[in-house]
Amino acid sequence: MSHRDVSRFVTLALEDHELRKKLESDPDGAFQGYDLTDEEKEAILSSDEHRLQHAGIDPLTARSWHAFHDVDEFAPDMPNAPGDLPRERR
Repeated sequence: MSHRDVSRFVTLALEDHELRKKLESDPDGAFQGYDLTDEEKEAILSSDEHRLQHAGIDPLTARSWHAFHDVDEFAPDMPNAPGDLPRERR
């Protein structure tokens, strides 16, 4: 596994709206340049905290990635919270 690249990718994606959009529209293109296994890519796409941690993401970053995708759980009173990936991925 390439734990360093997984962490680098997720950290960058948390800050980069364009990368998140590309991740949705063209995952293979978004992952280009990162040495990620299929399992790591699936963990990122799933936003599942446990899968992310198993792939080498530290718990805080895994929680942040999960929270970013599940704004209803973390900010139910804020319908405009910054979760910009479609809810089907959850």
